[in-house]
Amino acid sequence: AISSATPHVRLLHGKPQHTYYPNLMTLVIAPPASGKGIMNLSRRLLADIHVTLSCCGQLATIPANCSSAAFCELLANNCGRAFMMETEMDVLSGTWKNDYSNYSYIFRQTFEHETITRARKLPGGKGIDYIEIPNPQLSVLLSGTFSQLQPLIVSRENGLTSRFIPYIIDEIAPFDPEVFADATHETTNNAVTIYDRLARDVYARWQWLSALDSDVTWALTDEQSDYMAALFSDGYQLLLGEFRMPVELDATVKRLAVTIKRIGLLLTVLRLEIGSPLSSPLFCSDTDFNTLCILAEKLIRHVSRMMLLLPESDTPLHPQLASTPLAAEQFLSILPAHFTTAQAISIGCSNQIAERTVARYLSQLKKNERIISMGHGRYSKV
Repeated sequence: AISSATPHVRLLHGKPQHTYYPNLMTLVIAPPASGKGIMNLSRRLLADIHVTLSCCGQLATIPANCSSAAFCELLANNCGRAFMMETEMDVLSGTWKNDYSNYSYIFRQTFEHETITRARKLPGGKGIDYIEIPNPQLSVLLSGTFSQLQPLIVSRENGLTSRFIPYIIDEIAPFDPEVFADATHETTNNAVTIYDRLARDVYARWQWLSALDSDVTWALTDEQSDYMAALFSDGYQLLLGEFRMPVELDATVKRLAVTIKRIGLLLTVLRLEIGSPLSSPLFCSDTDFNTLCILAEKLIRHVSRMMLLLPESDTPLHPQLASTPLAAEQFLSILPAHFTTAQAISIGCSNQIAERTVARYLSQLKKNERIISMGHGRYSKV
């Protein structure tokens, strides 16, 4: 949410250098009733900005449930800047099922801030409706269950795979008896109170940055750049070389490097004192850089896990088996050499196999020594 509320700050990346803004695209993937709905509060961070923009005929947020034409028009009216948040990602995948409402290409283009163009013939021969959105800056936050992932990002080859940051939670938290505590009054620890307090800072920071005459550039120091380059190079070689991860992970790791720098830019901006003079470039502090290194290692694992949750191509893995129950051995044949419980559940869901059936298959396959456990929730074929 905050990545959509930090105007006039940018970074340079790649050879030749390309300008990127801090906008993030994030997927939170978790079991039902795991608490991911709390992200709804992120809207409150932009509430004051939304009110200010609405006075000018603009919006801070764009709904997922709209046609391609409406989405383009809303984004154009917002000068190409917006935030989209949905707690059920199948709202978006359901919308994209129809050709007239599929704007997934806009997501792919906005990651790189590529100019979006659209032309439609007006009814009655009244000319052409032409929209051009230069330098679009779209931030997206979605959440959903494992079964909702593949309808949205249909395969490893899909361009959205490399553009979203996945955060995957597959452990179910125990029931918390504290939910029945009888609170007689609201406390300062109330989630709404916390977010509303944060929203005031976000609004003040947005006003300050909006008033800048030109963009301010953020950068890593030379030493930080060298260290991060080594970290990504090692991770890249480990995943695609030693671990034999799918080749499609190549694009994902390369785009993750941009995402990590975007997060670094946001951390730096959030530490700035509102109203203080700004010099360009803004350099990342050592404290924030240490945070980035931890995040980079964690997110490389998460993008790898998402890659394994997705089929190789847009074609279903075994369409001929989709409508019939699979025996344990048949199910084993469509699993990768190394997989997690979450991945097995996702593949089972794609083939209309209930989660409890998948659990039974895994238990049977372990008993028959067809798979071995490699740690908590991780397996390898024998």
